[in-house]
Amino acid sequence: MGAAAHLERGLIVKRLKSGRRAKAERGGYATGAPAYGQQAVERELAEHPDEATTLEQPRAWHTEGVGVRNIARRLNNAGIPSKRGGRWHPTTVARLVNPEARAYARRQSASTRAFYREQTHRDRADRVLQRLQQRCSPMSDWTVYSAHDPARWLNHRDPMVWPELHQVSRFSG
Repeated sequence: MGAAAHLERGLIVKRLKSGRRAKAERGGYATGAPAYGQQAVERELAEHPDEATTLEQPRAWHTEGVGVRNIARRLNNAGIPSKRGGRWHPTTVARLVNPEARAYARRQSASTRAFYREQTHRDRADRVLQRLQQRCSPMSDWTVYSAHDPARWLNHRDPMVWPELHQVSRFSG
């Protein structure tokens, strides 16, 4: 039952990702919070009138040579709320006045999420391997085909262990 649920979850995730990708390719709004100055209206991005007028001032200050810390300070002193109603932070201002900084931050957070996801998979594979090694006798029964990633290249003489080895390879890849 758990394998079927795992498979179904994977299929749902795949459909959602491909749908978001297709919508983004058509130019629609697909994921994430809209940037400052924009809002989601009927699942499409539209200009937020109040934020759009406010957005002009920090960009003007930036072209005058004012630093992001000073811009954040000026916005906070003026009582202008950020997108979520809080105080302005220099990093937020940098992403606001420089679109490349926003794109870089998105790429960086995506790679960080991918790293932690891979780490989680490896930890799961290690736990399954430890259970297998505790249950199955001496290491002489094991054949390790690759020292780089043992979770993918293990074999055991006992065919009864093979289904769990398949589970390890699913977690590690």
